[in-house]
Amino acid sequence: MKGCLPRFLILCAVLVFSGWAAWSIAYPTIYLRYRLSIDVETDGKVETQSSVIEVAYDIIPDSFMYLGSYSFRGRLHSSATTIDLGKRGLLFFINLPPSLRIRPAAPFGAKDFYERFAREHVPLGNLPLEAYGFPADGAPSRMEPIIRQLAQERRTVNVPISMLPMLVRFRDIKDSTTIEELDPAGLPMEGVKILGARLEVTRDPVSPRPESWPQWLVKSKTARMALPSPIPKGVHLLALGAFRGE
Repeated sequence: MKGCLPRFLILCAVLVFSGWAAWSIAYPTIYLRYRLSIDVETDGKVETQSSVIEVAYDIIPDSFMYLGSYSFRGRLHSSATTIDLGKRGLLFFINLPPSLRIRPAAPFGAKDFYERFAREHVPLGNLPLEAYGFPADGAPSRMEPIIRQLAQERRTVNVPISMLPMLVRFRDIKDSTTIEELDPAGLPMEGVKILGARLEVTRDPVSPRPESWPQWLVKSKTARMALPSPIPKGVHLLALGAFRGE
């Protein structure tokens, strides 16, 4: 009897490993890297800031689509693109679904803001698909060959400002509740303008997390940030996965 238990445990381990291996082959996670370059004009001086982003695309069974709401979207596996404006602060292009909004940075009311700035931003995870003109949503079995084709792209493509991911800043970089959404076509900082953007699929190393990030954003597991329109009375949780990958 004593010898049966170890053999049983070994058999269980083999079965678990075999099942995991079979699942990984049938439903892989595909990793893609791309460089996002942003041209920023500050007080008449133009500078290009860029970073290499890694996105993970989970190819799950198509049947999972019918278990609830589903939208094919890449998971951020690196740090969000950060624009360092020096004394003017940091801007972040984050990986947030278009259905979610953050309170706006505007001198007018939230309702007026969303009427004037109803931009369907593209999440960082889907940006390379849309920038190259590939479908960005569909059944996982349909998306797998598209992602693999995308990984072979070597062209540099222009990204319209209207297509850029959600852009946010913190009025007080030490306080996560001061987050606000910005319009990349009309920044509220005098003398600062986003002129354009470019994207290219790459095999270059992922850019390290910027040293200018506040420690609460680097180390926190959760953070309280203000979410959507209309502006709620309380402050809600916004997943840090929008800013940093696993």
